[in-house]
Amino acid sequence: MAEYRGYIAEITKDETTHLFRGYVTEVKDVVVFEAETLECAKQEFYKSIDVYLEFCQKIGKQPERFD
Repeated sequence: MAEYRGYIAEITKDETTHLFRGYVTEVKDVVVFEAETLECAKQEFYKSIDVYLEFCQKIGKQPERFD
């Protein structure tokens, strides 16, 4: 698990591909990422949140969280 800007991501390692995959847990939109190492996966998570928030702002939408 990782946290960034108030968002939480679940990160797991796929034993078949040996990639770290993650998703943001509390948003209604789909925000996913993957990387070769855990540290890189965390960095991809941070980037994903930044891009998601910028996109929401650009289209005038509030990020939707689960209640």
